Amino acid sequence: MDGTKKIGIIAGVVVLALITIMVIVYSNLSSIAQGVVEEQVPNLTFSDLDVGWNGIELTGVKYISAAGKVLLESKSIKVKPSLSSIFGDTFKISSVYIGEPYVYIEIKGDGEVVLPIPQPTAPEVGDTVQAEAAQADEGEDEAFALYIGKVEIDNGHGDFVDKSMGRPYAKFKIKDVNIKIGDISVPSVSTEMPIEVSMKLEGPREGSLELSGWYDQVTDSGDLEMELKDIFLPHAEPYYRSRSTTARLSDGTLNIDMKLKMRDKNFNANIKTTLGNIKFSNTSGKFMGAPAGSVKKYTEDNKLPGFTCEVQGNMDRIDQVRQSCLKQTTEQFIKSVGITELKGRLEKELGKSLNLGGDDGDEGDKGGEGKGGLEGQLKGLFRRK
Repeated sequence: MDGTKKIGIIAGVVVLALITIMVIVYSNLSSIAQGVVEEQVPNLTFSDLDVGWNGIELTGVKYISAAGKVLLESKSIKVKPSLSSIFGDTFKISSVYIGEPYVYIEIKGDGEVVLPIPQPTAPEVGDTVQAEAAQADEGEDEAFALYIGKVEIDNGHGDFVDKSMGRPYAKFKIKDVNIKIGDISVPSVSTEMPIEVSMKLEGPREGSLELSGWYDQVTDSGDLEMELKDIFLPHAEPYYRSRSTTARLSDGTLNIDMKLKMRDKNFNANIKTTLGNIKFSNTSGKFMGAPAGSVKKYTEDNKLPGFTCEVQGNMDRIDQVRQSCLKQTTEQFIKSVGITELKGRLEKELGKSLNLGGDDGDEGDKGGEGKGGLEGQLKGLFRRK
């Protein structure tokens, strides 16, 4: 047998051996990967895990909270690992895609937003110290580190509960849920994680929510913008709840636009609240301190009146901030409804149009008796010549 044939046989044997090894490894890769996922992501269960050449797919997935609440349920989750993991100590994942799942989104009483994103465990402080000591003794570093470039939830449906408003909580059925979060690290590192959230809120009127910006989970800092649009007002009762509201609504819309800047849990927020199409089951009682009948007429005449509040505070005292914003909005609302109602009554009784000006020195009536806004004009009406 000449040398060329020997080399060919040896090469063939090597190739067959490599193929055999790859088949054996691949056949066991699913069980290995399943063990890693179950260990690193507690409360995540799935019926099957399939390892392909360029990704991993989990089927029959369910993710629950420590209290047993289902946070996410999906037919499948697709994971694409990054080849750059080979060259570092951090296991990197390019993307995680979750299609058409059931999702449960919650805002806790302290303002923390709980999104249905399966969270790998980071060691507790005590465990970390012990692990580091053990690694120092062994002279090697085996700490688990994970980086995910992007998590995407597409076309989900489920429930949204806001517990920051107090009991009874604000609850909505949601659909068309789309969530994108980037730059996720375990253990957490300080970074500006981009966030995009959009969904529709079901009800007699279909509303929508959009949230975008960034958040740093280590420093509790972020810049966020949120828009709530066309929310069915009776379902949003917790957002305007106060002792000054006794009337029951049958219809209405609520829009909220918010811009928030937060640094180390301390934040500044500008919030605009817009109301419209308000209808009551009956006109007895009050809405945000104003008579229900006057409120109905005011919103009909003014279409979509808007009220703003500026608040500063700390996320640990979010309820105080909510009360401050509600107080500012209520004061503006009562003033606007009251002035409009009084103007209508005077116009009807006196048969003349009044300019009720503001407190900024605007002139009222061209006759010179309306200076000083509402107070000046009322004095002028009853002044003896």
